[in-house]
Amino acid sequence: KIEPGPPKPLITIVRPGPVTPEDLKAYGKVKVAIRSVIDGPAESPGQLASHYAPRTPLRLLERPSDFVPEPGKRYALMSYRGEEKDGYLHLADWEEIMMLSPGKGKLPEAAVRFFHVLRRLDELGVDEIIAEPLHEHGMGIAMMDKLRRASVRFAP
Repeated sequence: KIEPGPPKPLITIVRPGPVTPEDLKAYGKVKVAIRSVIDGPAESPGQLASHYAPRTPLRLLERPSDFVPEPGKRYALMSYRGEEKDGYLHLADWEEIMMLSPGKGKLPEAAVRFFHVLRRLDELGVDEIIAEPLHEHGMGIAMMDKLRRASVRFAP
């Protein structure tokens, strides 16, 4: 949303996306709107809290130590890079591990693959999808927004 203002316009980002606040600073003052579910009608597509939520419960972890598998439950992992050093690969006997950016950790590739990976994991019939966090800078802000919305229905 752009509003006129002296000397430069006020640019309000109503939903994170591939164009970052840093990309827009040259064109005006930039503000990122923080919208909650009770703020009224959405100003742009994808603003509903559960917009990206799959049928299968999705849990977004902040760190590997946040996850303790429950006996008898079947889990799938949405991994950012599929790197052992990230600490998620050996947390459970995963039914499936799908990577957003295999080995590279490139946010543009992760963004392109996000919905494909989410839908494929949702079709598996597991009890829960576990998602690794991404770096929250640049496009990572938009990706984490999508992951939070995908996990909102099942947040503890």
